[in-house]
Amino acid sequence: MKALVAEYSESLAAFRFHAHESKQNYLDSFSDTNVRKLWRTAGELGLIIKLHIGPDSAGQVAGLAREFPEFTVLVDHMAEAQYGSGPEFSDTIRLSELDNVYMKLSGLNHYATDELLFESVIPFSRCVVDSFGPDRMVLGSGSPEIVDTHLTHWSESDRGKSKATICSACSASRALGRRQVHQFLWRRHQ
Repeated sequence: MKALVAEYSESLAAFRFHAHESKQNYLDSFSDTNVRKLWRTAGELGLIIKLHIGPDSAGQVAGLAREFPEFTVLVDHMAEAQYGSGPEFSDTIRLSELDNVYMKLSGLNHYATDELLFESVIPFSRCVVDSFGPDRMVLGSGSPEIVDTHLTHWSESDRGKSKATICSACSASRALGRRQVHQFLWRRHQ
């Protein structure tokens, strides 16, 4: 990883832990020695730690995020809520208590019963985004209209914060440069 970051320092913005696909887990535990080493190395290299996790992993992730508060963590797809129970998802909501953890408003199509703006899941998405707030909630995919549709109760300014996302910056990291992406999120973290 160190060699890749050294070679592509302006292109790489994040390291992604892909913990599962549906109910099949690829990682047994975030407390695994090798997972912890990867987490630490990614953070020390200034990479954003992106997580494709389910609600059942949120408690373990919280431990690492607390242990390494200087590392920026971004949870993809609102932690794939459809694969967990209510009590498990409460661990996901508790991640909002950690200032270094951000939530990506994405993956709504994974469980919504409608398309385009996924209005069928507005009550759920509002619960999650209100927990993280406008400074730590980012739009990851889809149209910025999703933010306007789901967050009508937020001010235009607060909705704008979520639209100017680190996820978009990650996608454009070749143009922006990794350091600028990291600085963007760090400024939001302050």
